[in-house]
Amino acid sequence: MSRWIVAEDLRQIPALPWLRDRIRGFDCSRLDWIRIDRGRRPETSSGVYGRCWYPARPKGFRISCQIPGPFPCSSQVRRRPIYNPTADDVRAWALEGSFTTTSSGKSWITPRPRIILLDESEGLAFLLGHEAYHWLRRDRQVAGRNVEHEADAFGEIWLEDWRRFRQTR
Repeated sequence: MSRWIVAEDLRQIPALPWLRDRIRGFDCSRLDWIRIDRGRRPETSSGVYGRCWYPARPKGFRISCQIPGPFPCSSQVRRRPIYNPTADDVRAWALEGSFTTTSSGKSWITPRPRIILLDESEGLAFLLGHEAYHWLRRDRQVAGRNVEHEADAFGEIWLEDWRRFRQTR
């Protein structure tokens, strides 16, 4: 059984039991712990951020989620790059993307729209989904490539599932 280390002031987040149940649906035998707190310097941070550490003997996977807030907050997400973008693609993502051209002439734009996380539950659902993807993909429990835009997409699925669950209660 994986250990959950949750800061005392975050133990009453409504999404926490839902997320624990969701994690239990996977093989957690190599997941050492999940830590949830406000971060090391919450006064200088905002939104949500985290990390997934991969196994290094004798340690297993470890997930750290920081949710300093304040909420609601806007969080940037990454989308699949658009290779050889058209002028319309560039115009569409001019303010919410990054455009790259290599010396060989290859170019792409990485869309980076923003999502709104209304409260700590939404922040944790998105972030834990994102970090869990890194663990699950590396552990070969889910398909895909272990890249940031796929982890963000996984986190957005968890966020939407949490929102639907919350509405039915």
